[in-house]
Amino acid sequence: MNIEKFKDFVKELKQKTPLFIKNMEIKDVKGKYKMSLAGDIPSSKIDWGLGQSTFASRILYILDSLDIDTNKNITHFINTFANKDGSYNDKYVSSSTFILRTLISIKYRNSEAFLNKINKRAETRQAKASLINMNANSLEYTGLNLKNLDIDKYFNQFNWCKPWGAASHINHLLFFTKYSTELNDKEKGTIYKKVEENLSQYLQKDGFYKNGCSLNNNQKIGGLMKFLMGLSQADLDKKYVSKGFIDFALDEMVSCNACENFNTLYTLYY
Repeated sequence: MNIEKFKDFVKELKQKTPLFIKNMEIKDVKGKYKMSLAGDIPSSKIDWGLGQSTFASRILYILDSLDIDTNKNITHFINTFANKDGSYNDKYVSSSTFILRTLISIKYRNSEAFLNKINKRAETRQAKASLINMNANSLEYTGLNLKNLDIDKYFNQFNWCKPWGAASHINHLLFFTKYSTELNDKEKGTIYKKVEENLSQYLQKDGFYKNGCSLNNNQKIGGLMKFLMGLSQADLDKKYVSKGFIDFALDEMVSCNACENFNTLYTLYY
């Protein structure tokens, strides 16, 4: 690898990406961003865009390009999606996915999908992570009732033959536990221990998934990436990083789409 060429690429990336994000901003609504540079299908007047604004804030934060005014505008816009229970959700997206969620809830007999609890939990985690980066306050999220949560039941509701999905929700659980102001350190430690006990049944030499599932290598790495990210919330990631994981990520590296390439790099970073 040409190191100087790579340094130039990183420098260019840091200079040009904030300009790209700026071009994605919707001019008549401060803190709101388009999903596509060419324009979105929904009108800019429709009250939606929570996901886009969290993405914009996280990118600018990572590049150390989040100025005071942009911080203030995005914080205000994200908080327009807040609910009384501390959750965040984009009601336009919720209504657009109603039929799909209904079919999923029938197929898997999961009422949480129908009630949009699973998607709302994911949206809440993204919104709160962005607000934390921007040093903004938010209400305590009570949607999981962490003091009385049945961790075994929580684990069993997910499809462990699709570890990238299951990992996301374990990731959310660890995130909400870490940032809870209602739990003391002992209670948080109990949840972390229970999570590890449940994870042990899915730990394989090349990732976390149910034994016997048919998964390709990129799917295994996708799940592994999300698990390591989640476990890092409780400083448990180093405990699980093994030579086997590293060898697997290197030996089975297949250039595919951007998400899968980033998943592999992120896993190797850990």
